[in-house]
Amino acid sequence: MAVIIPQVVSEDRASGAQVVESSLRFDTTYKTYLTRTPASSGNQKTWTWSCWIKRQTPGNGANQYFFQGRANASYYTYFLFDTNDKIRLYASRGGASSFDLITSAVFRDTGSWYHIVIAMDNTQGTASDRMKIYVNGVEETDFATSTYPSQNVDYYLNDNYPMQVSGIDGATVTEGNYSQMYLIDGQMLDASYFGYTDELTNTWRPKKFNIEDAPTADWGTCGSYLPFDGSAPIGEDQSGQGNHWGTAGAGGGGNLGHGSLDIATGGFPILNT
Repeated sequence: MAVIIPQVVSEDRASGAQVVESSLRFDTTYKTYLTRTPASSGNQKTWTWSCWIKRQTPGNGANQYFFQGRANASYYTYFLFDTNDKIRLYASRGGASSFDLITSAVFRDTGSWYHIVIAMDNTQGTASDRMKIYVNGVEETDFATSTYPSQNVDYYLNDNYPMQVSGIDGATVTEGNYSQMYLIDGQMLDASYFGYTDELTNTWRPKKFNIEDAPTADWGTCGSYLPFDGSAPIGEDQSGQGNHWGTAGAGGGGNLGHGSLDIATGGFPILNT
């Protein structure tokens, strides 16, 4: 007589979500970061950056940078959590502010992941169409400060200057776990290319990005994909472009280790009430 053994279906398997096996932990103790200086410039007007981040130390009163491109102290583009735990996108040209977007929402939850997508196309005629921020699939439209990029200006990403993940030269690090970081050079994409709402759980889930699904099936000159999940060496580009990242900082590359196993489910931001 046959015995029917019931199949255990996990939440991830039932929903079809991408299972994120692990993530990369950044720690201010070691002041280690990832860096890459492109050999050739890409598109500095149009690009998309996507990453899942789980914060560790919000509310410490310091700016915490999670991605940047920087020529020097006067010419740079920064993505950060500011001193009030709001997401801020800021660029300087010659020491003067060039664009400055600060969300009204604050992001202090240490128990869940934030999927952050930042996309720019400053060839757009309407200022508010030139830069977009999505958190867990939702576009941020309420800003405490909203100075948008000038039209057709080159900014300091995808240029022949260092781009860095986590902190400025290892300082002012966004402590926590990072996973599934994509940089798409030359296309402005929304969050739906990288995640979706799971109908079973009503949570925002990661999905495997496929460049063939983009309007143009091209990563661009500086495009890269760093999974940070243990499937490849840290910093080794998995896009097929060969745009590898190196480790640097006072702690040395050996102090960049994979963090605890976390399923990258989204979490709603804690609003400042």
